[in-house]
Amino acid sequence: MTQLDDMITGWKSHFWAADHEIEWRAVEAQKAVWLSDNTLLAGTIDALGYNGEGKLFFGEWKTANPREKNTWKQMWRMTPQSLTYGVLVARDPSIMGNCFTFTVRKAFKERTTPTFDHAWYSYTPAELKHWEGQLLQIADEMRAYRARGSEPWPTNFQRCFQFGTSYVCPFFEKGCQKQNWSYVPEGASIKPDEQYIADALAMVPFKRDLVVLRQSSVNDWLGCREQFRKKHEEHLTMPATEALAYGTDFHGAMAEYYRSLMAVEATKFVLDVQP
Repeated sequence: MTQLDDMITGWKSHFWAADHEIEWRAVEAQKAVWLSDNTLLAGTIDALGYNGEGKLFFGEWKTANPREKNTWKQMWRMTPQSLTYGVLVARDPSIMGNCFTFTVRKAFKERTTPTFDHAWYSYTPAELKHWEGQLLQIADEMRAYRARGSEPWPTNFQRCFQFGTSYVCPFFEKGCQKQNWSYVPEGASIKPDEQYIADALAMVPFKRDLVVLRQSSVNDWLGCREQFRKKHEEHLTMPATEALAYGTDFHGAMAEYYRSLMAVEATKFVLDVQP
């Protein structure tokens, strides 16, 4: 059995009781909402459901390094990722009911047996309104840098090694470090917009100075403007690293698992309403 298999099996076992108390409503839900006439917020929500208290919530599933064990709960509530998802869910008209509660589950990649943890959080409408204002300000800053049309955008070299020397930013060594701002790493390709974003944009004939925000692009923007420019303005993407491929496979397996739980709930409902 591989480490990924151990992770998936351990997750199902660890969260079995909680998972069967929840009414799952959506898995890998692709959402896009307009924050302004020319600012679109988009993202994929890992899960939506009603918890044991009947509260609508959204969930985030994460694999992580064990070194985060003692600090992640204190930090996660106010991370740009969670706040951005909070605004996305709160603003989405297709979600029936208020959703200010969310849970984060962590699977830690231990050397031997994986371990798991979780936390529940909530936001106030005022907190989400504040972050929505921050997102709109970020979008305006992006437009201002576009208008300047100069290279490079501000660099943050501390960001280059955020995941350690084994996962240095691919634009660093032969690009930013040498002030070669037009450098394109070998193997880089142009990443097309996700289909659900394309669908949302197709609903309007024209948007001037359009900015599409995602939690990943907001995180990159706050970390390094130049990395943001390459990844989200030039749409350069690198082949998946081993860690990224691992996370993608993990999320794919989790999506399949929670869809199976939704199917069970749907079957129960059909049986319950039979005469």
